[in-house]
Amino acid sequence: MDTNEELLEFPCEFHIKAIGHTAKDLDARVVGVVRKHIKAIYEGGVRSKPSSKGRFTSVTVIFTLESREQLNNIYAALGAIDEVVMVL
Repeated sequence: MDTNEELLEFPCEFHIKAIGHTAKDLDARVVGVVRKHIKAIYEGGVRSKPSSKGRFTSVTVIFTLESREQLNNIYAALGAIDEVVMVL
């Protein structure tokens, strides 16, 4: 069993953060990708924050995670967005 997998018990509340080059639709694209893989995003569960110089934006999405496979699929899909440089 993967050590990281031992830390998660499913289902669980999960916060995922995508950091990318600032673009006017980055929030919508990140949320759209996450929505394709989950049942619902928590009310008030999307937060965006620009970097101090405005070059980057972080988008955090909070939702119920059902499985390791679901998490892997979300990470892969977010990583495929051109503007995204890191997913935490």
